[in-house]
Amino acid sequence: VREFKNKLVRQAVNYAIDREALTQSVLKGYAYPMHAPVGPDQYGYSPEIGPKYTHDPAKAKQLLAQAGYPNGFEVEFLIPVGQYNKVKDVAEAIGGMLNAVGIRAKLRTQDQDSGFAAIRDGKVGMYIFGRGSVIDPSEYLHQYFRTGVTKRLEFSNPKVDAALDAEQASFDPAQRVKLLQTAMSVLLDEAPVAWLYQYQGL
Repeated sequence: VREFKNKLVRQAVNYAIDREALTQSVLKGYAYPMHAPVGPDQYGYSPEIGPKYTHDPAKAKQLLAQAGYPNGFEVEFLIPVGQYNKVKDVAEAIGGMLNAVGIRAKLRTQDQDSGFAAIRDGKVGMYIFGRGSVIDPSEYLHQYFRTGVTKRLEFSNPKVDAALDAEQASFDPAQRVKLLQTAMSVLLDEAPVAWLYQYQGL
């Protein structure tokens, strides 16, 4: 979607979403909000990784106006159903939050397999999806954010590429963590994704 080529729009989406409401209300507390590409129990996490996106609809509207969309825009929002707990309820709540700032998300459900195929082939403007169990984030960061690896996001950033290349080649754990955190900070600023939450293991 052309609107999402603008970083300000991607940041606006992040400010529009109330992660605490998703985890506490929709998921009844059986999830933890994510404010970075990894959570506190995962390798490479640091509370210093930023920028942080608080729930700030006014800021989201301001960013959209700055990006040239004072009246918002419309986007299709795909929900693959069948794998993740309450994913439709979560997506409906997100749709309401986006709508409140002017991003009119048209929700469409699809079965998990064909939904995943559409995402993988880069045919979806906006979607909600999960990424299995992540201990060390290296594999998933390369899979989604390394230039040319996937059509899921079509994301490309030389700083992220350089940090991910270097961390994969490093044998020094402290150096690797630093490089992963560099990549994750750039990713948070560029906001190709709105990280939402981690499910509690039930």
